[in-house]
Amino acid sequence: MSLTRRSFVRASLLTMVAGACLKFPPTAFGQKLRTARDYGDGFAIPYESQLDPLFQFNNQTFGPHLNTPFELSGGADGPITVMLEEVRACGSKASAPLLKRTTRIVPTECFTLHFRGASERPLKQGIYDFEHGALGRFKLFITIGGDSKLGPVYVAVINHRRG
Repeated sequence: MSLTRRSFVRASLLTMVAGACLKFPPTAFGQKLRTARDYGDGFAIPYESQLDPLFQFNNQTFGPHLNTPFELSGGADGPITVMLEEVRACGSKASAPLLKRTTRIVPTECFTLHFRGASERPLKQGIYDFEHGALGRFKLFITIGGDSKLGPVYVAVINHRRG
């Protein structure tokens, strides 16, 4: 069997490409090669996020403020007052099957805040500026969680890393 120059060059190029793929398996084209230190326990939290008051809040932060008013701004009709009805931990048993599929588990804290609003001024799902006398100003994404006898219930989910 004779070996032509074309088949020799083609075989050489394929060998070089295969060798390069074996040397750099975790990268894809256009991505930089990361070291094991970069991955850590997830990712670095941006400094701007750490300045947000919500970054420091946990479910114990909101517990003493049950049945106290929070003022929301960001709606078209001016400020609206809602009452914090419940603080509930979430996700421990429901997320267990998902945790089995991951190779690295990052400790998180997840809880929901349930607010009751006035039935004559229902809110749409969205991000609102919250203000409380003891907690200060912060932003939360709320969604409609149902209705109670006293008015609509809005839910905010907070899920962030511990430690």
